[in-house]
Amino acid sequence: MVLALGSPAWPALGGTDIVARLAGSLGLPHIPARPALTPFELSGPALALCRDLAGLSLTARVSLATSGSVGTAYTDGLLFTHQGLSGPAALQISSHWRRGLELRVNLAPEVDVPAFLRAPARAKRQARAVLCELLPRRLAEALLAGLPPALAERRLAECARADLDALARLIDDWRITPKGTAGMARAEAASGGLATDAFSPKTMRCKIMPGLYAVGEALDVAGELGGYNLHWAWASGFAAGQAV
Repeated sequence: MVLALGSPAWPALGGTDIVARLAGSLGLPHIPARPALTPFELSGPALALCRDLAGLSLTARVSLATSGSVGTAYTDGLLFTHQGLSGPAALQISSHWRRGLELRVNLAPEVDVPAFLRAPARAKRQARAVLCELLPRRLAEALLAGLPPALAERRLAECARADLDALARLIDDWRITPKGTAGMARAEAASGGLATDAFSPKTMRCKIMPGLYAVGEALDVAGELGGYNLHWAWASGFAAGQAV
């Protein structure tokens, strides 16, 4: 018997928790499922900003704002929605996010923003104009609305170091603590499933129950965006098929 039953991700397309229920009845080790590759939902001022910008997208770098998350960052498309943030960068980091963790968003990842703001060539330009040069105008105006009005109209040469640092943080260190994610309802995949160490990595055969195989998302395997989850489903299915 081959268990090719997927995960609870995106129940509208048929995702269920049947693997977890079978694991319980068969005595197989199972890791609780968590949504992966799912949008973020925000609240408060951050949600209001996203709603005003719904439909706007740009390339951004999104990471977890924790000391233990070095290297967990994605530079890709970021999409503002009526619920919060989506797009590839948000979906990727959602697989690592846990409730209560803060996100760091760099809205101009290819630019050294502090150096850009301090460049002599821009010293006589207004802060508002320079931010609109770096970001889509709608986004720049929305971010500037959170600062003292006079600062947006001030020439960069007239800005104190603290003001320039505040402008830079708006762009390269925007901090957000999501209310949550869209969960399994919008998840493109799920982590968790049958424990992989209970199955052969070559044949997908269960080590403690001969004759039983598991493939795809029934196992605790979740990949990043880019077709990896589909590849895993096909590759593990092929391996089990060859063995059977």
